Order: sequence, then structure tokens, then C-alpha cells
Amino acid sequence: MGKKKGKHKTYIGLPVYREVLPQTVVSLLSVSQRFDNIDFGVYAGCYIEHARNNLAELARRENADRILFVDGDVSFTLDDYVDMHRAMNESPDSGAICGMYSSHKDSEKLIVGFMHDDGSMLMEAECQKRGWEAIENKSLVPVDKAGAGFMMVDMKVFDKIDPPWFNTITEAGRFWGEDTYFLQLLKHNGYSPKINGGVVVTHTGPTPHKPEVGDHSAKLLELYDCAIETHKQQNEVSNEVSN
Repeated sequence: MGKKKGKHKTYIGLPVYREVLPQTVVSLLSVSQRFDNIDFGVYAGCYIEHARNNLAELARRENADRILFVDGDVSFTLDDYVDMHRAMNESPDSGAICGMYSSHKDSEKLIVGFMHDDGSMLMEAECQKRGWEAIENKSLVPVDKAGAGFMMVDMKVFDKIDPPWFNTITEAGRFWGEDTYFLQLLKHNGYSPKINGGVVVTHTGPTPHKPEVGDHSAKLLELYDCAIETHKQQNEVSNEVSN
């Protein structure tokens, strides 16, 4: 079977801290064997933000249209790769689309977060609920915090915004990793980054795991509903006492 012609020249960048796992290599090989118009780059180092910034620069030199960041402990399918491009085509205002995955320490905890209008983060249960609902509905949802381990970015972003694009900061007692920093930078420059609930990739921790939809996720959503309702009731009691 011959390769398909890719409409957009894509640079797949791997920021590597320790190693690239075999599952990730298999994913990359499957994509390279199926599609042309793809370049690859690896940047090794202990500072992940430094690696991402340099990979973005390398992608610019290759005149790529889009860059797909893939961490060395993330594996994905051909359908995931195609669906990321589809999402970018359908949402050109996003600037970046993040695939969904869970923590390498806890397969039930999604790497996702949403903010109130004042910039404060929603409670964890509500963030998790929104994330799991996006997976259930395979929906494309505006996001404020997400992992960059499987993230596609429109290269025009790097022309519009001055570097560094990725940074790790502590602001007002709040720690922001390079992925959240980048998403907030996009928002401040008129973009609306999104999480793609239709792309759920495997994140390798002690064992490879992937958030699964079904009875398990339904039970989690019930638990998050209970936690949110309890939080509201506690706030109501607190307000009554303070008044």
C-alpha cells in the first residue's frame, strides 16, 4: 500500500528527557509508513521547555505547516494522527489541539483543567467531569490546562508570537508547567486552544494505560457529580455562617 499525500507538511517533534519507548517508536513508524510530507526531529535534554522551543524552531526551518509534539512515553494510532489534523482544519482559531490522556501515576486522572473568568482554576472534580464528558462525546472543547505530550500546533502561531513559547513559571504562588504556559500564551494572543476528546492516547507509566469509555467512566462521572454537589453545599453553609 502506497503512502498517502499529506495536505499539510507536518513536523513531528520528540522532546526527550530519558528515552523514547518502543510503543512510541511503533506509533511513529506506522505514521511515517502511511503518510508522506512528514519530517521528524528529536531534541534531548532535562529541560522540557527548552526542548519544545528548539523543536518549534527546527520545524520553522523545515517550513512545516504544523508541528505535532509527541512525548517519548506516549503512543497513538493512525486514526489519532488523522483526527488531530481534522480537528485543526475544523477549528483554525485554536492555534493548538491537545490529545487527551491521563497521568502516568493515575489512569483515572486526566491531564486537563479549566478556568473561571477571573483566571482561577475550577475545582478538580469539575475539571475531571468536563474532561470525561469530552471523551464520552468525542468533542472538541476549549481548554486552559492540558498535557502537551500529544499536541498539534499551527506553525503560524510561532510567527505571530515572540519566543520563548514554552516556559515554566511560578506566578502568584501558582506553578505553571510549560504546557499550561503555552496554552495561556495562545489565549492572550487571540487563540482558543482546545482538547480533542476524540483522541485518547496511551500514556506509559508503571504500566501503559489509556482512559476508557464505558461503565468505568460513567461511575467516575457520578462520583464527580457528588463531589461538585457537596462542594456547593459546603459553600452555601459557609456563606450563611459568614453572613
